Amino acid sequence: MINNIQKNILNKQFTANIISFLIFVIALMLIYTVFLQVIGSTPNAFHFIRYCAGLSAGMDSWNPMILALTHCKQFPDISIYQELLIENGIKFQYPPTSLLLFDIPERIFGIHYHMTATIYNAFSWVSGILIVVFTSKMLTLVIEKYDFGQFNLTSNKTPFLQFIIIGIITVLFYPLIHSYRLGQIQTILTMLATLVLYYYLCDKKRVAGLCLGLICLVKPQLGLIFVWGLIRKEWLMVISGCITIVAVLLPSILLYGFHNHWDYLAALSHLSRYGECFYANQSVNGLMNRLLFNGNNLNWSGTAFPPFNLTVYVSTLFSSVILILFGLLWGCKNTKPNVIKLSIMMLCTTMASPIAWEHHYGILLPIFVLLSPFILYYYQTSKWKIWMYALAFVMASQYLSIVNKLANSYLNILQSYLYFAALVILAFLFLMTKKLNKCDMKE
Repeated sequence: MINNIQKNILNKQFTANIISFLIFVIALMLIYTVFLQVIGSTPNAFHFIRYCAGLSAGMDSWNPMILALTHCKQFPDISIYQELLIENGIKFQYPPTSLLLFDIPERIFGIHYHMTATIYNAFSWVSGILIVVFTSKMLTLVIEKYDFGQFNLTSNKTPFLQFIIIGIITVLFYPLIHSYRLGQIQTILTMLATLVLYYYLCDKKRVAGLCLGLICLVKPQLGLIFVWGLIRKEWLMVISGCITIVAVLLPSILLYGFHNHWDYLAALSHLSRYGECFYANQSVNGLMNRLLFNGNNLNWSGTAFPPFNLTVYVSTLFSSVILILFGLLWGCKNTKPNVIKLSIMMLCTTMASPIAWEHHYGILLPIFVLLSPFILYYYQTSKWKIWMYALAFVMASQYLSIVNKLANSYLNILQSYLYFAALVILAFLFLMTKKLNKCDMKE
């Protein structure tokens, strides 16, 4: 690819084109936000003001963790998941290793659980800043690494301008800001996922593996990315990640018992069996539950799941397997791995989950930015594809509540707009790997 680009790219304004494209995306986001506000579709359009002001976030992740840790200490021999999740419907969906987030500060420093939650919410705010910083650095690195750097990149103003522009996109991006507002650990996990992409791009595979290992301690399903790494012989990333996981898993087993860690598998099976009907579940499971009117898709319940439905279960299982297999095997034989293929696996793993909340799609932000230079270069003669790419991201960037008026009709499929937007971006990722493969073969 590098030789091909060196021979063929003559446009000295490519960097300016990228900046202009991102400004254009901001304009679309603002227009879309104002339009939704005018029609009364999104009362949450200005959550970013709360974020910028550092206003207090919720306890969406922290309350279940505190409840589970309290239960574990009071009843160490009784399974957390059997008692809380399966029997009482309390939606503690994290592995036992997540309890260390509150247990260690209390044991070592005597910090009360709710004070610890306040600290984590503050770190979530900082995580938003870190996402902007590393996404901006990633854009610069992509341009340099793939020899887009021969375009005029010497201006000292360019990195600062990139930072400002990506910062504006970030505060307008609903999945990420909504995550902060809820008090979700997902904000921190999205920051770590951004670091995985950045350090992988930097060829610092050990650091990428460490960050991915930390994510897996809260969201074990992303451990499939290590399988992706094994297939591609990314030994440094895999070994670093496994060491990180084992280093935390062992004390977790000692503190909370092997039975709780084993029972987490039963909890995952339970979650995949039922899923969620609530509109914020942007997965095939959520789509099918809503399409079959299998539960209430407008009101969130913290203690109940939709009834078991065989059609929903089979559809969920089939779609999950397809997405995971595509992520694992796409381009694994003929070319070397790259950050775009890693992005595919990361996004496929997110979308394959039976329960993929809106805030889980925060990862679309760094993926969109790092893919943009490739889209602009390869589709400079196909403007409609650039438009489709931009509009898919803009669609994913806002809360489209007006579609909830269709909840009681078969048109409720439109409630899955975020999932469909993610599918479009995923399709562009697949297409881009094919174009890069052709360039690699020409070298």
